[in-house]
Amino acid sequence: IQYPAQLIQIDTDLLQNDLNRLLHILYRIDVEERKVKQAMTCGATTEVAENIAHLIIKRELQKAQTRFMYNRQN
Repeated sequence: IQYPAQLIQIDTDLLQNDLNRLLHILYRIDVEERKVKQAMTCGATTEVAENIAHLIIKRELQKAQTRFMYNRQN
């Protein structure tokens, strides 16, 4: 799966320069801490950034799906 290059670049930059900010963003997005830790065990920064991009997109899609389902019920 190809993830948006811009998201991967931002993740890479934050991994290298401001890890605390990246972790705060992931917390705000509500990505599971366990999944973040697992994504960070890969080794290469590029691979970690791709895994984090995947987690972000997956979580945002889950939230959109939940909103859609609740809006349909009302």
